[in-house]
Amino acid sequence: ARAQQNSGAIGQIVPSGGVVAVMGDPGAVVRSVEVKPGDAIKAGDLLMTLDGDTLRAERDLAQNELQAARKTQEAAVAAQNLSVQLARENLQEATRQLTAYRSLGDRSTAANEVARLETAETQAKLALQIEQAKQESARAEAGKAVEAASKRLALANAAMEIRAPSDGTVLKIDRRVGQRLGGNSAIQIGDLSTMYVTCQVYEGDLLRLKPGMKATVRSATLAMPITGTVEEIGRIVDTRSRLGEVRIRLDSVEPANRLVGMEVEVVIAR
Repeated sequence: ARAQQNSGAIGQIVPSGGVVAVMGDPGAVVRSVEVKPGDAIKAGDLLMTLDGDTLRAERDLAQNELQAARKTQEAAVAAQNLSVQLARENLQEATRQLTAYRSLGDRSTAANEVARLETAETQAKLALQIEQAKQESARAEAGKAVEAASKRLALANAAMEIRAPSDGTVLKIDRRVGQRLGGNSAIQIGDLSTMYVTCQVYEGDLLRLKPGMKATVRSATLAMPITGTVEEIGRIVDTRSRLGEVRIRLDSVEPANRLVGMEVEVVIAR
């Protein structure tokens, strides 16, 4: 029988979606850290709060804009409500005058005067409709301004916080209280519910590998080997190293979920 051939490679233990670097506004100072390594988190959970002159200035400006927009809204709506009320009172008066004149009877009324009062009532109705339309428009426009200002304030407040972009586990805290954020991560998180090993395989072996092949992962750190299954085989080969990436899904998350980033030896049976 022909002996089974294997493909060997060096790999690295990674979470399902890789290590996610969560960043904040560069230059901001960490005010508080709300989590610690190993904490399970849900998307939207508060991880850090931030402070800084720029952040506070933007928040204060947004608050002032919102207050101004609300005052403008109140004034515009109040003014238009008054215009509608006046138009309604004019219509009521026009209707009253027409009704009163008609009640005098045919012998005491003139056709041209009835026509004039009817026209006056019609014009008052139209004026009320116009003012009511203006009222709706004023409310809508003022509401848009308040909504836009509210969104700006929400964004300003959000910039003073770092929240989890997805479910996962806190892997590392890169910035502590009092430290200033840079252009790199403040916190690193990962989804440890499924663990993988990504390894670089020589180009000559790539075409011999197929999804579903079994792999064994070893390291001096591991008490015993970890097993897994080839899930993805890369289609890009680095021209210098002549290596392509292979992704192996591990059969068990333990103990790999406590060794994220560790270098391991991989043997793929083919």
